[in-house]
Amino acid sequence: MSDHDRTMSTKTILDDYGNAHEYTCVQHPAGEGFDLLPKITQIFGESLGNVMGAVEGFDMSSPGGSKFDGEALGNAFRKLAENVIAAGSHEFLKRILKHTSRGSGDSAEKVAANFDKIYQGNYGELFAAVAWVLEVNYAPFLKKRLGGVASKVKGDFRKKLNDLLSQAE
Repeated sequence: MSDHDRTMSTKTILDDYGNAHEYTCVQHPAGEGFDLLPKITQIFGESLGNVMGAVEGFDMSSPGGSKFDGEALGNAFRKLAENVIAAGSHEFLKRILKHTSRGSGDSAEKVAANFDKIYQGNYGELFAAVAWVLEVNYAPFLKKRLGGVASKVKGDFRKKLNDLLSQAE
């Protein structure tokens, strides 16, 4: 795999109105990524723990038997929002999204530079994009260091969250 293939990813993300948008993410240069890691770990690590705590009976070997505690899950997301705000709120999210573009060809726009326009009233797409960019930048490191546990948790968590969100519609 070439460095270009390894450091660049694309994904289609739906906005809050059902429209599909192509995203391209180039991994953060090593120094930027490393500088972001302590704050990301502080914010999202605690929040992931809070979210996992909201899942009653969560067992890595059988995640399908888990049930969500809606109040605890809501509190976990509120804590995540508080932590993002404490970290610099949208400016911190723009740092995470700095090397990401939305659209393709001539219509591609840098997400950080067009943050307000892209995500105005479109917070679901924002959080989906942030989660994906974090995955692109840090999942290889976490998978290797945590022996695959992080990827299993990520997949189980994403499935449960999607299930919960579809029930709310």
